[in-house]
Amino acid sequence: MSPAARAHKAHDALTPGGAVALCWNRPQWSPDDPVRAALDATYERLTPDLHARLPGVRDGATVPPVSITELDESPHFGPVTRTDFPWREVYDAARYVALLGTQSDHRMLPEDQRRRLLDGVNAVIDTAGGELTVDYVAQLYRTRREP
Repeated sequence: MSPAARAHKAHDALTPGGAVALCWNRPQWSPDDPVRAALDATYERLTPDLHARLPGVRDGATVPPVSITELDESPHFGPVTRTDFPWREVYDAARYVALLGTQSDHRMLPEDQRRRLLDGVNAVIDTAGGELTVDYVAQLYRTRREP
């Protein structure tokens, strides 16, 4: 479906003045974090294709998702606003590995490759003192339907 068709369908689904709210939760990786560098190396070594599309912002840049750009460029909607909600979570190795095990891109890996990757992530976190602190930003994008 084309971007124009998607925006038109969203427009038609809303009453006049109705709102669209879309949310993403993104990790914000510091480029200077040695634990993140070790995790990156583990992904690069064990799952190079997955490493190339890891989520998060490593250099402070924030690019809106394609769907937000489509809404913002559509004549069917007003300006898109964004509100950020930063937060932080501290994981022990087992909890972070369990979280990764819920992500579809990790679950779709062949079992042996997934196990090696998760074992490698576990080892990196254990070597770094047993904890991984991840800064996140929940991004809320909102816009209203034009009449």
